[in-house]
Amino acid sequence: MTWLSPLQAAERIGVSVRVVSNYRKGLNLPAGCKPLRAATLPPGRLIVIKDEWVDQFVEQFATQESIVDKMCDEIMGKMR
Repeated sequence: MTWLSPLQAAERIGVSVRVVSNYRKGLNLPAGCKPLRAATLPPGRLIVIKDEWVDQFVEQFATQESIVDKMCDEIMGKMR
């Protein structure tokens, strides 16, 4: 287990720090996706994120993509 700063988490998933902040707040997420977990250390200014939390967050999108792929396959199968 490794603790990451928001910048390190952003670099890990290829987005900006602002996007990581939005993900933590649950903003701009697809339906059914949970916000990115994070811990705020006293006095409330230092935010840290476990690397496994980042991985769990990203895995939600992999599940969403699988659902989309399945739906596309079904639609394409009906068109043939």
